[in-house]
Amino acid sequence: MERDTLLDHLDGVVRSLGGDRAFAALEAKGNELQRTVVQACPDSQAFDPCRESVLQDARVMALRRDGLAALEAELGALAAPQKDLVLAAGTLRLTAQATLEPQAALVGPRASIVTDYRLDDAALGAVLSRTAADFASAARAHLVVARVDRGAAAYASDKTRFDRDFGAAATALGTVFEKHAVQYRELSDLEGLTLSGHPELGAMGPRAVEIRFAATQNRPDYEGATLQSLPQARASVALRMFDELVSAARGGNAPHPEQTVAYSLLALTPSARTDVRLRVQLDTKNHAGQDFRHYRAAGYAGFDLYARGAQVAPIDGGLFDVDELIKVDR
Repeated sequence: MERDTLLDHLDGVVRSLGGDRAFAALEAKGNELQRTVVQACPDSQAFDPCRESVLQDARVMALRRDGLAALEAELGALAAPQKDLVLAAGTLRLTAQATLEPQAALVGPRASIVTDYRLDDAALGAVLSRTAADFASAARAHLVVARVDRGAAAYASDKTRFDRDFGAAATALGTVFEKHAVQYRELSDLEGLTLSGHPELGAMGPRAVEIRFAATQNRPDYEGATLQSLPQARASVALRMFDELVSAARGGNAPHPEQTVAYSLLALTPSARTDVRLRVQLDTKNHAGQDFRHYRAAGYAGFDLYARGAQVAPIDGGLFDVDELIKVDR
């Protein structure tokens, strides 16, 4: 896996969980680190001893140390497990940027990275309470980071250019998000509806259903009608939203549309409601004519970490009231 592919994910995790300030602190040191290594080993070829010796360079070691310290200084609001996960992602980013990698395809060790997260009902509600501008901003930030060359000398100006270029695509994604967020909030409000003449019934949410049918020339097709509960209807809205966001991202030439949407949604999730696992697997054994000794010397290593916010509702028996499930009205 090429370094940029790995860093696209790691940056998505750091920015989404740690926030923009934390990512900016890491980014500044990490990108300087990458440039420093390239300048120290110009025109490096396979088996170049500079690839290992540069890892002991005082400037390289200082940038790795200072980059991690700068990141950690911006994570004070996170709970310990979330902080550990973000720091692990940041550490691997710095490790990767300290490792000289040729500007070519099919380079780097074999790798697998999985970001897995779950949004419970409250988390989804919090995300979909946000605005079109909120989603557009999150998407734009990810699109820029995933496209820009992190080691370029003109990084700042390139980033500004991509921020401008992706403006229309991000706005379009925000429009799609807002359309579904409004539908979701309307259904949520209906679940709390009460009948003024029958207060004894309480909220209608658990009893109400949504009935959908097509109409052609004002003629309803009742035979083709579908019925589902309001929670099911909300879930359907969320599913349609994700699919349409991915489609819109693809149409806007976003690199890796699914990643763009997934990390943007995660960025809108309150930290106390995040439920995230990050697993990175790396194989640094030499193979296919590639020498990975300097990767091993740099400390390339995978990890598997899980972090759950304090307000996350776990999936267990505590979510269900057995008496309510088996209750039969007489």
